[in-house]
Amino acid sequence: MKKIQLLMVSLAMLVFACEPMTDIHNEVDNAKDAPVGEIDLEMSDDDYALTGDENVENFKSFGSDDEAKELIPNVLDSKYPALGKGSLAKVTYNLYNPFRLGDTLDTHTVTDAEYTELGFTYKSFSSDKHIDGFLKWKYPEATYNKMVVDLTYNWYNGSSTGEVTKGMVYFDGTWYNPYILVQDDYDNLERVGKMYFSSEDEAEFKIGKYLALVLPYAVEGQEQAVEYNYDRDDMEPTALKYTFDGTSWAAKQSVAPNTISFGHDGTVWVPDNTIKYELTNADYELVGSGQYNNFDVRPGKDDETEEARIAKLNTILKNNFPNTEEGQKYLCVYNVYSGANEVWQTKVVLSGGDYIKFEE
Repeated sequence: MKKIQLLMVSLAMLVFACEPMTDIHNEVDNAKDAPVGEIDLEMSDDDYALTGDENVENFKSFGSDDEAKELIPNVLDSKYPALGKGSLAKVTYNLYNPFRLGDTLDTHTVTDAEYTELGFTYKSFSSDKHIDGFLKWKYPEATYNKMVVDLTYNWYNGSSTGEVTKGMVYFDGTWYNPYILVQDDYDNLERVGKMYFSSEDEAEFKIGKYLALVLPYAVEGQEQAVEYNYDRDDMEPTALKYTFDGTSWAAKQSVAPNTISFGHDGTVWVPDNTIKYELTNADYELVGSGQYNNFDVRPGKDDETEEARIAKLNTILKNNFPNTEEGQKYLCVYNVYSGANEVWQTKVVLSGGDYIKFEE
């Protein structure tokens, strides 16, 4: 009887011991069979709630790229739980990007030759659009942040022409002459004796109210950039752009779109700079495979080996993307003929000046 009981216990232990192993094997099999997908996601307001971070959810933006890299995988897991190894996702999100004014880029006086070249016969400007147009022509490399020019030019006010010097900032695609807060302004804004704001929320709210007093005759759609100091330690100059809606002044949010790519490594989503590239007819022509616009991978043919195909991919990628930085990855998609027409892909990374196969 005792032997029977022991046998039953042993069988029970064996049954229960097998069930977890079965689960593990199932999970492994499922991971291997997980579908591969390509996602192009522009995050919605609801998506920020999936990050699991209360501040990100409330402000609908990330405070840094590092924060985005850490939390966006939570979003991808929630929205695309079935996707597995090899999947790619390009995610566009809001990045908190306040307009900090850097050092003056340049000090420039408009020359007679420049007036002439741009068609200003009277060698003067008479509207803000003229100034914006000139600066876009003069500084085509201008970017969203830290672009400042002290510009001296001739200004026609309708009756006379005089020389004017203004500090211009490039903000959101347009050059502005900002209203610069001075001590009297700070005093009026309840910052008596202090030429800075202690928080950006305070600055945004108070300046919006203040503009109604400073610009009482504003018309709907009018825009105004304002420069103020933030941070008591280094008095960091910051700019805000306001738009008048006919009733009040509203500041443009200090966010800008940014994009990061992710790849699924079989377990988690990780930041990945892989660019998917599909070969064109011109690419095949470049490497001598233009007759049928494919690689012939049949036994004994030129493109049979992976090494031969990667050599051709090197020629194509170096020709098309000569300024690629070390470490950049490409997922190359190309046509092959193996006895039948097929589409294959190879993942390569630029390493030591050449593209080599990238193993995940």
